[in-house]
Amino acid sequence: MDLIVAMRTFVKVAEMQSFAAVAAQADAPRSWVSRQMSQLEAHLKVQLLTRSTRRLALTSEGESYLAACRDILQRIDEAESQLACTQHELRGPLRLSLPHSFGLDVLMPDLVAFQCAHPGITLDLDFNDRRVNLIEEQSDLALRITRDLHDLDIVRRLGSIDLRVVASPAYWDQTGRPDHPQALRTHRGLLYTSGQRNAWRFSEGGHELLVDVQPVLQASSGSALVQAALAGLGVTVQPQFLVHEHLASGRLEAVLDSHRAPPLGVYAVLPSQRHIPQRVRALIDHLAQSLEQRREWLVV
Repeated sequence: MDLIVAMRTFVKVAEMQSFAAVAAQADAPRSWVSRQMSQLEAHLKVQLLTRSTRRLALTSEGESYLAACRDILQRIDEAESQLACTQHELRGPLRLSLPHSFGLDVLMPDLVAFQCAHPGITLDLDFNDRRVNLIEEQSDLALRITRDLHDLDIVRRLGSIDLRVVASPAYWDQTGRPDHPQALRTHRGLLYTSGQRNAWRFSEGGHELLVDVQPVLQASSGSALVQAALAGLGVTVQPQFLVHEHLASGRLEAVLDSHRAPPLGVYAVLPSQRHIPQRVRALIDHLAQSLEQRREWLVV
């Protein structure tokens, strides 16, 4: 038995609560994971896990050993990362989860520049707007634009992005420009699909104001909604990075800036209870520095 391999396998089993899921990630049979756990328990002469047909659970000894394993493995990985740094070369894979429009329109040039500067790094990019489980999907890092972080999220804030209420000038000329968010109830809404209440958030007197929307078009892509707004189909609320060029050219016009909702946070989110490899730290620093220069739409 390779003790380090067994310890890493144990940590994954504890985090994922499934032999089968760990086996699938390792591209190994489930029996290999089971054998690793049995050999580790035999080596330690203690039971780490209680097993049933429905679930796995850590024993009290397993809880203590899990904390020790995480500390030991973090020290090993940090030592390897520091050695790589002394050799002035970052190496290894980085799997990232990125918001679709933000990832393509904003982050992609920065990611290309990072990879060119560190050819020993290999990037695996997953562009989607859903909230992923970083541990289950073996992602090293997620970039998220949100107001709603989970209590257990381990994050570094990179900045925040303003939201703007926009439509084409021709649309506003036809419908009139609203002077209060509630007036948007009668407008043609172009709504981002979030799985929550069909409403836009605004700020009034320091309090949140929700305005219900009856959408004529819903989409899971902000870029698609901006295209619909450019065509004069209706009103949409979008991040500044998606609309600032169209606002500058006059193709879109913003209203209700005095009632702007609190900005969305831009966060680097890390897998919970996992060390931060040096290559991940380097990428976060690179993105933070790059985003700080985009003050036309990013508030840092």
